[in-house]
Amino acid sequence: MKIRNGFVSNSSSSSFIVIGTECTDEIKSKLKESFPMTPGDGDEDSYYEWVDRMEREKGIVIVNYENPIVGVSLTSWSDDCCKNGSVGLKEFNDAANLIKSMVGDDVEIKLHYGTYAS
Repeated sequence: MKIRNGFVSNSSSSSFIVIGTECTDEIKSKLKESFPMTPGDGDEDSYYEWVDRMEREKGIVIVNYENPIVGVSLTSWSDDCCKNGSVGLKEFNDAANLIKSMVGDDVEIKLHYGTYAS
């Protein structure tokens, strides 16, 4: 029988790879202008519904809620999302242009990756 000594956690995390920019309050305001919230989207639950709707309709995601990033996801959110794959420059540029069309040309677009609690 094995005995585990030390810290054990039941928490889980999600990995992400996103082409996008930091989601500041100014960026959120621009997103809301480009993709208006529906009536009643003022409370926290409705905010997440708005984020889900934006992903379904525009392909735009907001990830890592502690330090939010808005962009286009390059992963499928499955457990093995980061095993193998590639992204061409055209796909990167298309994603960058989509973000800029919604929040303005003055943002710096980067490849963001990491994990966050889920």
